Amino acid sequence: MEMDIKNKILCSKDLFELADNLEQFITYANNVTNKKREYAKLYEELIMRINAFSFSMPNTPYAIFHGQMSVLIYLANYWDIQKTSKQNVEMLSQIIERIRTKMLPPKEVTLSEKTIVTLLDYVDKRFSFYDKVLKDRPLKILRLNHSHSEWNCFYTASIYLSGAIDDCVMMTYMSNDTIKICRQEFGFLHELGHKLHTQLTKKLFVPPASFSCFEDLYNDSDKSNDAVMAEHFADVFAIAALSNSPYADCIPFEVTTENANLFTLYILITIMTMDENIVHSKAELYDIIHKLKTETLTDI
Repeated sequence: MEMDIKNKILCSKDLFELADNLEQFITYANNVTNKKREYAKLYEELIMRINAFSFSMPNTPYAIFHGQMSVLIYLANYWDIQKTSKQNVEMLSQIIERIRTKMLPPKEVTLSEKTIVTLLDYVDKRFSFYDKVLKDRPLKILRLNHSHSEWNCFYTASIYLSGAIDDCVMMTYMSNDTIKICRQEFGFLHELGHKLHTQLTKKLFVPPASFSCFEDLYNDSDKSNDAVMAEHFADVFAIAALSNSPYADCIPFEVTTENANLFTLYILITIMTMDENIVHSKAELYDIIHKLKTETLTDI
């Protein structure tokens, strides 16, 4: 039974199967003498399986996972091994509940790997994203064969005391017809925006200090909420990445040319310096634009 249920977990083909197998494992582990050790052994095997797969992959700024491996990465992302068997039961039970309450059968196909790679390469060409933002460790991208009750993609991260960030973008497809579905190209780049501000601030869903230069675009309620402003920052990143590009029609908002240009310059400066407080106001951005135009005219 021990090896059978562990192998079933490690070979789960989708998240629903994972939830069922985790439930069986909890029942099994609770009936053995050394419960804590059973959870530790499963966790060790999980990490070993992921590491063995990761070591066989090319050294790239990102790694795209499908099928069984995406399920294992999902589990590892939400499960940090705990000190007691009770704590592990609680954490695994939360994962089971998250899957069963939030995940749904796929309604439509998520972004193809080819499109994801094309978008990443385009963002890198525009902003040097690989060398500046993804330089420390590969960003994990999961193409999950599921829909989500609320989102069509989302970003998660673990931030360690050292400042290291272990994160991933999870691509699903929205299933609720009553919610407006934005193009997944925009959604994916929105998640890359979350990656950028997390890398800058070393905090999850906290925008960089410099983003205050766009506060006039948002209401007082938004400005007082870091999580909401982080969403606005992610939108600004996606707009900056997609404006004046072959994917410009994926932007779901009406954006003036002036704001699109300011967003692009702001993101470019922020990434080139990787400084969360390099720009303090729109006036500074206008000054930079003026200087760039002047220098260009002088050069000519």
